Amino acid sequence: MELQPNGMVAAVAYVNGGAKMDNDARDAIQEQADAAPVAVRGSDALLEKRRADKILIARMLDMDEPFMTEKMIQFLSVDGACELYVTFISQIGEEDEVRKSPRKGSEGLLCKRPEPGDEVSEQLKRSFRATMLLANSEPSDNHRTFLAKKARELTAAVLKVFWPSAKGSLHHACCVLDYLLRSYADEVFETLGRSRESLERHLGPMLRWAEYSPVSETMVKLLTFPSVGGAVTGAAATYQTSAPSKWRLYSGLADWRFLLRVAENIFDRECSDSYASACADLLLEVVDRLSSDDNGELLLQPIGYCKELVDGLAAMAVDQGLPLERRTDSARTLLGITQKAADANIVFVNARTSMYDSQPTTTVVPNRLSSVRELLHEQLRTWLPKFCVAVSNCDDKGPGRQAEETSEAVAHPGYEVKRPFTMLRYVLVGIVYEIVNRDPQQLDALPVELWKALCSWFFRYPHNNLYHSIFYKLVFKVLRCNNVGALRMVVSKGRLVARLVDSHADGDKSAGNRGFVLQLCNAIRLQADTMPPTEFLRNYLNSHEQWRNFLGSLREATLEQQRPGLGFEVPVVPQYYANGPEALGQQPLPEDVGIDHGSAYARALGFEDDIVWLPDEPVGTRKKKKKKKKKKKKAGGAAGEARPADDEGEDEEDDGDVCDADDASDATGL
Repeated sequence: MELQPNGMVAAVAYVNGGAKMDNDARDAIQEQADAAPVAVRGSDALLEKRRADKILIARMLDMDEPFMTEKMIQFLSVDGACELYVTFISQIGEEDEVRKSPRKGSEGLLCKRPEPGDEVSEQLKRSFRATMLLANSEPSDNHRTFLAKKARELTAAVLKVFWPSAKGSLHHACCVLDYLLRSYADEVFETLGRSRESLERHLGPMLRWAEYSPVSETMVKLLTFPSVGGAVTGAAATYQTSAPSKWRLYSGLADWRFLLRVAENIFDRECSDSYASACADLLLEVVDRLSSDDNGELLLQPIGYCKELVDGLAAMAVDQGLPLERRTDSARTLLGITQKAADANIVFVNARTSMYDSQPTTTVVPNRLSSVRELLHEQLRTWLPKFCVAVSNCDDKGPGRQAEETSEAVAHPGYEVKRPFTMLRYVLVGIVYEIVNRDPQQLDALPVELWKALCSWFFRYPHNNLYHSIFYKLVFKVLRCNNVGALRMVVSKGRLVARLVDSHADGDKSAGNRGFVLQLCNAIRLQADTMPPTEFLRNYLNSHEQWRNFLGSLREATLEQQRPGLGFEVPVVPQYYANGPEALGQQPLPEDVGIDHGSAYARALGFEDDIVWLPDEPVGTRKKKKKKKKKKKKAGGAAGEARPADDEGEDEEDDGDVCDADDASDATGL
């Protein structure tokens, strides 16, 4: 049965609940439909039917408050009508309406999309109304039935908005995709496909718009959707999908090597800076969520097995001829992946949903990224020398320095820095720390130029607590590993000990890093106490007159920190009914407080079971002694009477608890 266009136009009033069409609107819609280019596809009757259907949908969307009637739902259920309805959102050309993939050669022709602040056109109004009708928060039963039946067709049609020739609103399309994903996730996944070609056809154009926040958020939802058991309730429906459907999607993404495709846009020199930065954010977010996903390990394999991913990011990060933004994006991506792979498990805190719930609980899940941790660090170790050179060159005054590094002084409240501490410098230091923290033997590969720069920056930027934290962890690693070569470069070449003492003596001038100064000094003091006098660090400190004179002030300042209130006067709680309110005064220091080995302060710094090496204890006396068997008592001896040999054996038994230097190192992880 052929449908005549005049009959369709006349049916609008009935379908939309009795609304009448004025002559001007009819003429405008008919003129627009006549002016639209129509490709010759099939008989004239089908072309006339498609044109009539488009006029009908346009008339409905031109209403101020359109609503989805039962007869309109029946009309959209006809084959082809649903896809035609979505073209008002995607605004794809008529020549592309029936295509399944973008035309070849159109990748570089991205049409301008509506943005906030643009003039609101009639096409944008129709797109908004079409979106609101589809993503209705309170759909009727027939509406739900229609969406369940047409979910796959709707998904395929909406994804065309990311084609280069489309002109639709990306925000509207992402709103429809999110609605379909919450209600019909399995149908959406089946539309995306299970093969590499299908996913590349649908997600490839979508990835090109990653710098638009609605697109990147929608893509993260598509890739890291919760499985059964991790449902998130929403206003309209429940996020829920089946495990087989999700596994098929992940298999296709793994075959496509999706993470590598995203990373290529970060270190591709042809991409814009804003697009590369958006891809870096997208990659980090996807890796973070996949690390706790049951099937995430399948998609995370390229990080360890695709060498071009790590090499491409590392090469971009150390190339001084590139813009600072591009280097920073590559470096922070590497650091984020490395930090995420550090732990074997991931802990989630389940927040309370109401005030009547119990305390928040924690959930521990295995870290899926840890499976490629060793392969990742194996590749990073090959780049360690270049990372060190890149960090050391941040202070280079030559012509090769970046424009941001050569900028003028920056004035902050209360102080001024001649050269700003860039994000790139901080991230590169973080990568170096992650490498040596995983493999302490790499401390020998750090050059003296690097240590001089690191020590200098700690005092040059007294208010940069982010850098202070990572510098403390790096020095603490050197102390606990007792790497003599690195210790010589830090305390001797870098003059760290002398600078720490001078910084503490400056008083208010070093208030920004005073906490880390005290923490570093106490870490050095406690580590030196566990060493024999022949060790380099203890011998160096014993011969350092400035350090010896400073120890008294260090202990006094550290003990002051242990007082409640961190040195500030705290009022004493008055005793109302016993002796009356007491005079307000400073709360006394607890008697059992301490800052030496065995105290809570030392354990908080990381010195758990270390043993102090006494000053008068000869070197080489800390050896484990075998316990001697006690001799039998003579028959008829008094009860409880022990021979001298027995007492001597007990003394030797106690001495055997004292470990030698090597044993102490093993016990504390040195």
